[in-house]
Amino acid sequence: MLHPIDLIISKIARFSDSDEDDIIELIKICNIDRTELYELASDAIKVGIGFPKSIDTHLDWVMEIYDAINTKSK
Repeated sequence: MLHPIDLIISKIARFSDSDEDDIIELIKICNIDRTELYELASDAIKVGIGFPKSIDTHLDWVMEIYDAINTKSK
């Protein structure tokens, strides 16, 4: 079974509308640590083969989504 962070990382590469919705829900319900998410995703991007060039932008968007969700919940 995938850890929620691993699932988010897998969705960052494709980042379709449904992937974005899934990422939002995972962040909301799974107590995701921001630093861990960013570090693990960055590491995966560095060693990944076949990722689209836009994956860094996708990661930036996910971090913005994370911040927006966690700002609203405070």
